[in-house]
Amino acid sequence: MRSDDMRARFFTATAKLNGAVKILALLSAAAAILPAQPVQQVHANPDCQFFFTLSTASSLPTGSGFDNRQQGCSTWAMSYVNSGFTGLTVTLQSAPNNAGSAGTFAAGFPVQQTSISGSNAITDTTGGFWWVQGTNAFVRVNLSGLSGSGVVNGAVYGWRIPNAGGGTNGAIVCLTGDVAAGSGSGCLTATVEGIEGVPFCTGYTPANGDYVQYTTGGTPNPCYTAVAGTGSLSVSGFFLTDGTHYYIGPTFQQATLPSAGDFSWVNQGGATEVASGNALVLTAPSGSGDNLRLRVQNIGSNTILTVNLSCTTQVENFESCGVAFYESATGKIIEFLSDNSNTTANCVPPGSASACVGTGLTVNRFTNSTTYSASVFRQNFAAWKTQWVQLEISGGNLFFRTSQDGVNFVQQYKEASNAFFTTAPNQWGYVANSNNSVSSQPAIATLFSFKMQ
Repeated sequence: MRSDDMRARFFTATAKLNGAVKILALLSAAAAILPAQPVQQVHANPDCQFFFTLSTASSLPTGSGFDNRQQGCSTWAMSYVNSGFTGLTVTLQSAPNNAGSAGTFAAGFPVQQTSISGSNAITDTTGGFWWVQGTNAFVRVNLSGLSGSGVVNGAVYGWRIPNAGGGTNGAIVCLTGDVAAGSGSGCLTATVEGIEGVPFCTGYTPANGDYVQYTTGGTPNPCYTAVAGTGSLSVSGFFLTDGTHYYIGPTFQQATLPSAGDFSWVNQGGATEVASGNALVLTAPSGSGDNLRLRVQNIGSNTILTVNLSCTTQVENFESCGVAFYESATGKIIEFLSDNSNTTANCVPPGSASACVGTGLTVNRFTNSTTYSASVFRQNFAAWKTQWVQLEISGGNLFFRTSQDGVNFVQQYKEASNAFFTTAPNQWGYVANSNNSVSSQPAIATLFSFKMQ
């Protein structure tokens, strides 16, 4: 058993997830039996917004622009109209945080930018728009390349949770009632949190209570079409399902269900893995030292692994769950996880006691499944609740990322593939470690989604 504190663990969100699933199921059932009502859209206010009026080559908001550091908006819609100018360029720009002020502004967003519709650096002299996913610390609009005189008016709106953007797997319920929309009972536009008024795709007339999904491949573009499958969701284990696809809360992203037959054991010992509620549950028996119980698959030609999992452990030093890279020829492991750690930094106030058990996000190296080597990354948190994690191996490097919503991932750590491994990892998987458990309590990792690409 070792004494350093560079460890962390995942907290489970299973109880909250089950509650959310039950509530959504009840709402869907109620929608099916209530009398149809006329359409009444609820227009959700954006989480971020600013407006601009520009008559010279300049930028708004002035100074550091709009402060997004604690707003957390990651889906943006910018639009403008022009009067008078015969030439112009309108650009949505962002900048990193530089000691509390904006760094250098540049077009668009450097963090996982995905253009959904429209374009940036727009030169249309009538007007234009851009709908995009991405984030940065500060945001502004810049007007340049002017010919003639005139005025440009516009607005920028942002949302924290992009229910309507960046993918084709987000199930969204249409709760509008009867309208004159061709044959049957349907609705003309989807009411979506943050972004409203997106039309349904040509040829699709939804029934009241149908679930729809956003797509950029239809007509018009963008539009909503039916979720693949029956269009009716029901609870199945930890998930909502349409009979074909499974959606995991709390943001109900489409899951890639794990299959026990695809994994192999590393250091099984007394550990078990069972299928439960369409998920896999890995149980590591109690112990006093490091014993990484791993379930792994070959990386093969894949480069990215995206995982949704939760961990249930005692609040004891070094207990953990997470994901891992594995080099089978040497037995070396790098695990990316949250676990418990015993350190003065976790005390309230910090340093008020000799040590306090807390949580953190950690990258740990092991020379084998029972021998700890070093912690190369750690950030302390009062309560780390991430369920979505991502590993990538590409360009001779290993990348470690986290996400709260399953759509937007942020890199937490990076190192060369051979910085610790003799050559490079050839397998990856998920892990539980019950180090320092007491009262014969196990560490339990529940794997909801395991997607290799």
